[in-house]
Amino acid sequence: MKNIFFIFLFLSSTLFSQNKDLLIVDGVRYKGKLIDYSNLDISNSDSGYLTFYFPKINDTLRFDSKRNIKIKINKIQEFYDFQKKSWNNFEGGLIFSPYGSQGSLLISKGLLNKNFLNIGLGSGIYNIDQINFIPIFLSNTYDILPINRSVNYRVYLFNKIGFSFGNDFGSNDYITTDGGFFINPGIGIKRSFRKKHFSFNIGYMIQNYKSEHNFWRWDWWPIIGLPDDQSNNIIRREGNFKVLTFSFSIYF
Repeated sequence: MKNIFFIFLFLSSTLFSQNKDLLIVDGVRYKGKLIDYSNLDISNSDSGYLTFYFPKINDTLRFDSKRNIKIKINKIQEFYDFQKKSWNNFEGGLIFSPYGSQGSLLISKGLLNKNFLNIGLGSGIYNIDQINFIPIFLSNTYDILPINRSVNYRVYLFNKIGFSFGNDFGSNDYITTDGGFFINPGIGIKRSFRKKHFSFNIGYMIQNYKSEHNFWRWDWWPIIGLPDDQSNNIIRREGNFKVLTFSFSIYF
């Protein structure tokens, strides 16, 4: 989990970093912002200069364009907003609970509303404590940062809410399993690349469930909390899982 946390910090610092122009004068490198450039024109006395802003000294300097000058301009990559009326999303990640970490895979489709509140419908599969949950959910996202819409990233809030069916697919860990209501709010960072959005998300999920299993099966693992009901060598549980979710997703 610490590794995923550091990945989130790395992505955050990368997305928020400001790209600068690079100026090389007589072999010396400077980073800043190109303000103006003009080729020498004998009919214009105010030509043949390069004006460059230096953030370290908070000032601009002029250079003669005849000098040994090289410049590399960082292209501003604005965030690509979808031009269509709908979006598709594939999402894969991990769920961390007291019972260990399990995988998740979700797919959803929704409608665009000025790229602020994007409501969608989805399904998929994820596993918590050897129970496979198949959800049907509504999802929505809301962009909160940055205010400047020209930068190439977005910080956004998201939420999934719905109902999950619980199953034990052939592993015979449980006698019976049932799912229930779930909710999964969180925060994410997305960045556009060409005509797609890539994002990293952190969330908190509450998943209701019911289960029955033989007592012997749980002798191999430490029981976390007391079972709700124990009779005829069968443990019956009813409650909710409270877990952390980490995922990567692609919108297109």
